[in-house]
Amino acid sequence: MRVLEALKIVEEAVLDSKKRDIDTPEIREALNRLEPFCAPKWQVKGFRNNLDPITGRSGADLEGQQQLLRVYFGGIYRSVRALLQVRIVRLTGNMFEQETRR
Repeated sequence: MRVLEALKIVEEAVLDSKKRDIDTPEIREALNRLEPFCAPKWQVKGFRNNLDPITGRSGADLEGQQQLLRVYFGGIYRSVRALLQVRIVRLTGNMFEQETRR
């Protein structure tokens, strides 16, 4: 699974958290994939801790869960975005160096 695919899966889970149980193997795999790229690590851990099933929960509880997941997802997203920005700069820098050598 690619990092961007994992990010999309986690984002969809946040959006669907009030409608269905999002504690699935697919979500856990996506979080495992994203965890090495996230700093601080508590973002992924906090997301995992809030994956409780929706059975027997009221609307207010589900809204609260979704808001927490959104906060954690925002941190995960920013970490992945920063990593991708660094990689893009490195790639464009390497391409620029190669062109100037010619």
